[in-house]
Amino acid sequence: MRLIFLFAALAMTTTGLCAGVDYYVDIRNDSGGDVSAFAIAAAGSEIFRSIDLHGHPLAEGASLTIITRKNQGGCLRDMRTRFSNGRESVERDFNVCTCASYHIGQQNQRCDRPATPAQP
Repeated sequence: MRLIFLFAALAMTTTGLCAGVDYYVDIRNDSGGDVSAFAIAAAGSEIFRSIDLHGHPLAEGASLTIITRKNQGGCLRDMRTRFSNGRESVERDFNVCTCASYHIGQQNQRCDRPATPAQP
């Protein structure tokens, strides 16, 4: 009986530790125009969380860093970008667990810098 409780306690501890992992992702504007709004959602959820741009558009060549948690939708995210000219685009299934940078305006994203979990 004690063995069952020990196993259950270890399973809960391990799950809790993995679920709370933070990932830092650099968002870089390589689109050729200003970005007026940016949001992120768990892949396929359509529940986007707006990223605060502090009242200013994200200019061409500028970047910002966001923090996302693995337990808030797993590794895959949808990224929604609204440009100053009114155009909007959504990149589906970006992997925040393996890619540390997302380039707005780049087709066929590739990881130029692998992600590493944030240290507590």
